[in-house]
Amino acid sequence: VSTQSTGTEKFAAMPAVATLPLLLLLMVASAGAHMATLGLLPALGAAVTVQLRQLPHTPFPKVVGYFSGVEDAVDPGSFPPELPYGRSQDWNAMLMHSGAVQYRVGQIFKHARHGYHAAIVAIDPRPVVANQEWLDRMGTSSLARGTEQPFYWSIVDVRDRKPAMMAYVAEDDVAPAEVPHAAGFAHDDAAVFFDRPQTETLHGTDESGFLRGVAQGAHLDFKVGHGVQIWVGSRWADAIVDAPVDLESDQIRIRVQAEDGTISEVTPSAIREPWEYREGDVVEARWKKGSVWYKGKVSRCVSEANQTYSISFDDGDKDELPAELMRVHGPAERARRAQATDFHLNAMPFNGFGS
Repeated sequence: VSTQSTGTEKFAAMPAVATLPLLLLLMVASAGAHMATLGLLPALGAAVTVQLRQLPHTPFPKVVGYFSGVEDAVDPGSFPPELPYGRSQDWNAMLMHSGAVQYRVGQIFKHARHGYHAAIVAIDPRPVVANQEWLDRMGTSSLARGTEQPFYWSIVDVRDRKPAMMAYVAEDDVAPAEVPHAAGFAHDDAAVFFDRPQTETLHGTDESGFLRGVAQGAHLDFKVGHGVQIWVGSRWADAIVDAPVDLESDQIRIRVQAEDGTISEVTPSAIREPWEYREGDVVEARWKKGSVWYKGKVSRCVSEANQTYSISFDDGDKDELPAELMRVHGPAERARRAQATDFHLNAMPFNGFGS
């Protein structure tokens, strides 16, 4: 998409739209009617992608795709697509340590029946969001525990299945991952759910997985003295864990000591692994120090002392910006998708089209 700038705002040329009547475009543009519209997409053929003109001050292209439900894949006729993006770290922490589930958000597993690898992004103690038609189509009744078990929202490794998809997997179908394969896990939404697309070693294991983003609340086996960051006012500040985490508590709290010596207790949503921008991080930044956020990647650190970074924006522009004019793409994008109002290329978990 070609761009031109006026001041500090970018305007993209309207993408070509073929074979779609204006009425369909208007329906897709309406958040209230988006599910009804999606129900029409299969009839349009597998090669159709609905592209909408960018709205003013919205630099993210809006694209809605369709992915048919196979191999536990989430499909638009059966699931509210915004649901997994709105799950909180506090919910994940509570569920993980309740004993109701065996696996954690951020873990990578291999599907016992279908063989693909997937990373867990959210958990339902029971499949309450799936309709009966989908459960029947996926053969859920043939599983040992049927619907009386947790189901895991998971993004599927694109090396195993293309195009990128999201699955809703019963716990009976979760098997250990192949360690070398898991280390190279790849999916377009990894940076959305986990803030950083690269895997890390999970605490206390030799397994590869994700510790950040929606997984943050699921990994609380912090040792005393472990370096963390806590949310203070409007920013993240360095701290250390000051006491063992009580995982048996109904309301999990982590006692930390800030740099100034202050002791406090924080919830899982207010604590994270230490974060420093590094090459390859997916970010949003204010191009030319303007007021609009644009998506891109960190290409290099220009100055560690001044925390200045070179950003390569998705539209081809480049800029050098300080950290205060940057933000991690994941949290901002999860907030948009949880509202079910800003879907774009590769945003829908069932998107069947490449970039």
